[in-house]
Amino acid sequence: MGVYTLAECVHHKKPVEDGRDEAEMIALAYDPENLQPLCRKHHDEIHNRMGSHSHQHSKAAAEARNEAQAANILSLFE
Repeated sequence: MGVYTLAECVHHKKPVEDGRDEAEMIALAYDPENLQPLCRKHHDEIHNRMGSHSHQHSKAAAEARNEAQAANILSLFE
């Protein structure tokens, strides 16, 4: 039988930062299917394995969002 501990935080299965724009980020943040209650220890372990919440992950996600927005803007002039 497993050991149960009280959830201390909510984990986003798909990182909010991966949203292509603000609307998608908000949707990811509040989607019940994207949320998982965890204790702090296991939440931190997951993020360490994913490499998320790091400077590199945040920077890459921001660059991807910027590129998508630029492509959308450029498509308006085609």
